[in-house]
Amino acid sequence: MSLPDDPRAVRTRADHQALDDAETTSAQPALQAIGRELWLSLHRLGFPGGHVLVQGDGADALLNRPDAHLPGVATICATVGHPGQDLLDPDTPFRGGLDAYDVAVTVMPHADVELATPSAIVTRTLLHATLAWATLRCVKPGGLAAIITNHLTLDAHTPRSRIELEAVADLIGAVRLPSGTLRPHLPGTDSVTDILLFTRRPDGQPSRSRDFADTVHVPLDGRRVRLNTYFDQRPEHILGATAAIHHPGRPPILTVTGLPGMLRSDLHEALGHITALAHRDGLTRPPAEHQPGMHVLAIHHEAKAPHNRRTTTSRAPTPPASLPRHLPETPGPYWN
Repeated sequence: MSLPDDPRAVRTRADHQALDDAETTSAQPALQAIGRELWLSLHRLGFPGGHVLVQGDGADALLNRPDAHLPGVATICATVGHPGQDLLDPDTPFRGGLDAYDVAVTVMPHADVELATPSAIVTRTLLHATLAWATLRCVKPGGLAAIITNHLTLDAHTPRSRIELEAVADLIGAVRLPSGTLRPHLPGTDSVTDILLFTRRPDGQPSRSRDFADTVHVPLDGRRVRLNTYFDQRPEHILGATAAIHHPGRPPILTVTGLPGMLRSDLHEALGHITALAHRDGLTRPPAEHQPGMHVLAIHHEAKAPHNRRTTTSRAPTPPASLPRHLPETPGPYWN
């Protein structure tokens, strides 16, 4: 039995409070801002329109869905493209599955929660690695995947999970977001998060991935902090100043401090740089033509499980539709 002031009990209570705060606070504004830049980059990386899978914690905000302001886990299978594109076949309902999507986007659960308990940190890191691998397997060979995850997916000391990701996909690039990007000013949700961009490698082709399996120790504020080689070699893809917070008996905590009000412009610049390098090195090919904006053309499946909230009652996920549900009004484009 732990005493009230036992360090393990204190860390456990802190984790519970941080998780509860994250599950009762929507990341909708941040994810919508990120989504505009993300969809633009996916188009420039070669996505002309097609079947997309968007899933995870608050992922419905990336598609501006009606309940995006409610915290929860969403799964959306949709057709996205330009108005007038012939992407829908009414005689062949799209059912998804492995190797089925042109693009998959996953927001990992509790990616921005600053956990203090070592076992919880390890569990989350393994979960994120597993879900990242599953996301890549859902994408067609040659398709694209974007993953918003905790920085330990890249910075954890063991490379095994990253080697498994590299076995099926090439890393196009990564962007490290400032601490607290998803839920600003909320204590306990300021863990550093990354956006990872992959292209699914066709079977039999050699890897052309950016190096991301290994980590190095870098000096920060008098301590040595583990950093993925990708960001060690490309500090311009870190959207702020990197530092370390020290706590007795714990490894230093990585932080990134960005400039106020500069998230979207900094993200636009970093993703643009990644896209340009991908074209230069032949990792992806730009689309045949540039269109002014993308829209949701049909929803094939949509479900959301809201988190338990202090002021509302959880409801069951929306059952999936058996056929594409065409939208009577075309929503605004994801990017201009």
